[in-house]
Amino acid sequence: MSEQAAERDELGAELGFIQDAVTKIWWGSCPSCGGTSASVGLTALSCRTCRPLSLERAREEFIAVSDEPDSPATLVDLFGDEWLDSYAIEQANPRVQPTSTGIDSLDKICRDQGQGKGWGPHLICLAGNPGLGKTTLALSLISAALRQGRSVGMINLEQTNVQLATRLYSVYTGTKLRDIESGEFSELAWADTREQLADVPPLFAPKGILTSWESILAYAYECHAAGCTWICLDYLQLATTGSDASIHDATVRVVTELRRFCLETECTVLMLSQWNRSGSSNYDTPPVAQNLHGGMMVEASCDLVLGLDHTRVKRVGNSGFYWLLTLKNRHGPIIDGGIPIEIDFSTLRCSEGLPSDEENWG
Repeated sequence: MSEQAAERDELGAELGFIQDAVTKIWWGSCPSCGGTSASVGLTALSCRTCRPLSLERAREEFIAVSDEPDSPATLVDLFGDEWLDSYAIEQANPRVQPTSTGIDSLDKICRDQGQGKGWGPHLICLAGNPGLGKTTLALSLISAALRQGRSVGMINLEQTNVQLATRLYSVYTGTKLRDIESGEFSELAWADTREQLADVPPLFAPKGILTSWESILAYAYECHAAGCTWICLDYLQLATTGSDASIHDATVRVVTELRRFCLETECTVLMLSQWNRSGSSNYDTPPVAQNLHGGMMVEASCDLVLGLDHTRVKRVGNSGFYWLLTLKNRHGPIIDGGIPIEIDFSTLRCSEGLPSDEENWG
């Protein structure tokens, strides 16, 4: 390791930053302004709002700050005039506007910063058995966010970027999946699809495979620095490899760190998850939040926990009929019985079921 790299790593660790396993850049909160897009490279501490500092100067300023005693200025009086004035302004004119999920019943139960219109800066978990449709539903939610001008960061641990792109293009444009898949690729269908993708906001995916919670968190901060306000992790249990115990520990760490990221950046974060063994193997009783793989910490950290009910699934032709369960909602009510969801397998588009089609859901 070079002397510059050693200095970079020493400062990054002192600042409590997280290092990207691929680029070796350290990411975290700026010790000067508190912004969340600061980075430590080989030559400088950089921040979008502050002037760059050499590693030596940054260490001097950081040590000077760290040696000062804690100040009462870090306290906030929730009954003080300053807070009450700013509270009223924020509540009347929120800085962060909610993003509709495209599922009306789901939007309406997300209150507080969701305003009954969609997801605010919340941490959400969507769980389901393998192959049931978690990623498919997530792509519809992502498509809805893109249509509202949101840039999205995809932490894609389950499929290649080509596989992700093919599915997402189909969901977003309505192009039949088979027409843009390898093997039956249609130049005519692609020309129309490409035209519809011309003005879509960015959706970022990592170039390589992220194999640790540190690299996942660093990537999330990189996406935020690039303008993303909507993040999706697919899926939690692939954050690391190894024994069940190590996967459990990594899952808990990813969830708690993404919770902190969500609060700091005011981003919407959707995490996909598996059920534990007892939940996934029980086809007689609908799953509950306690069946999340990762235990109580996953449930406790999330604002909203959703689950695809594998005890009630029906497929008719190119359509699949599911129930989306609301298992926990910190900011609104629970919908008894769940929300009926229909999937069109020709385009992978998801929509809320209509009352007139209720017989399809059993």
